Amino acid sequence: MLRKQIKFFMFFIVVMIFLMMSFHANVFAAVSDGFDYPVGKPDGIGWLNNHNGLWWLEQWDYGGSCGWVYHPGVDFNKDNTIGDQDRYEPVYAVSNGTVVESGWYASTWGNIILIEHTLPDNSQVWSQYAHLEDRWVQTGATVTKGQQIGRVGKGDGSLDAHLHFEIRKSFFSASSFPCGQSQSYVESLYFDPIAYINSKRVLTGLCYPNLPAPNLALKGITNLWYGTNDYYWLTVTNRLVYPDELFVSTSAYGPCGLNESPSRTWVNIYNGVTNQFIYGFCGLSLSAQLDDIWFAVPSGTPPPNSIYVTLNDRACNITYTSNFLDLITDTDADGVINALDNCPLISNPDQADTDGDGKGNASKM
Repeated sequence: MLRKQIKFFMFFIVVMIFLMMSFHANVFAAVSDGFDYPVGKPDGIGWLNNHNGLWWLEQWDYGGSCGWVYHPGVDFNKDNTIGDQDRYEPVYAVSNGTVVESGWYASTWGNIILIEHTLPDNSQVWSQYAHLEDRWVQTGATVTKGQQIGRVGKGDGSLDAHLHFEIRKSFFSASSFPCGQSQSYVESLYFDPIAYINSKRVLTGLCYPNLPAPNLALKGITNLWYGTNDYYWLTVTNRLVYPDELFVSTSAYGPCGLNESPSRTWVNIYNGVTNQFIYGFCGLSLSAQLDDIWFAVPSGTPPPNSIYVTLNDRACNITYTSNFLDLITDTDADGVINALDNCPLISNPDQADTDGDGKGNASKM
């Protein structure tokens, strides 16, 4: 009886240790804060111009029972190398995650590592690193972005050295390969690795769905550039409720013109009547800069009757829309809203007239 109790107790201890290790691996793996390249970290420099291997969706006849395949990943070779000249080069985890498979696989694969990544929105993707010379991490290990996990190898020895790299939309065996499948099938299970990495370079992990709407106000009107334009200076009076994190510079969500690392959040000004875009800011770096946004119209041209602004958080797909700010009101109480109400050229007691000439200030700026 005592022996049975001891065996049961030992079995219980082993099971608890296993569960604790599994819990640690899955719960304490850091959420992804963005993706870098698996070679030439962090930006893939020196690895993006050698097309000796197969690239995303490139067709290749693998022969035998596999046949033609739309390549589900990218074969990375170092620039200006051939054959095995890039063998033993370091391979890095593209983001924080948990190793879900690490082993040797037959059929030319050789060493493969498969890592699971959890994104800030709790969705998941899986990165696969194949043909490795060696594996520096084992199943269950947690890894961080940029951590070396192995070296470029030759698969089972029959290949020229290269890194076969995939990013998968769902979990399946590390050695799975879409033999004979259609292009649409491959696109349903795999991401274009380079496009995906470029779109996810920075993931802040924080979204702010409950921030108040921007409170837009007019600061003043000035005339610059030798009188050719009237500038309407605006401010968001509650700007400091918006975290500076919303305005970090990032290349993760695409460029803004020639700016390849614009702000995470773009600020756009719209006509309150027509909803037509007027002007925008994609390079703000601090929420305090919401105190100095503006748009211009040719001098003597009335502005829109009203305007509003949007703050577009591209990381979380959240748009904060301000109040409508009236720019032209019937200040002379003649029943007609027109340019005379905003910048009168005649006497208008409803407009500020600090120099006492009988004309509103806006007409003199």
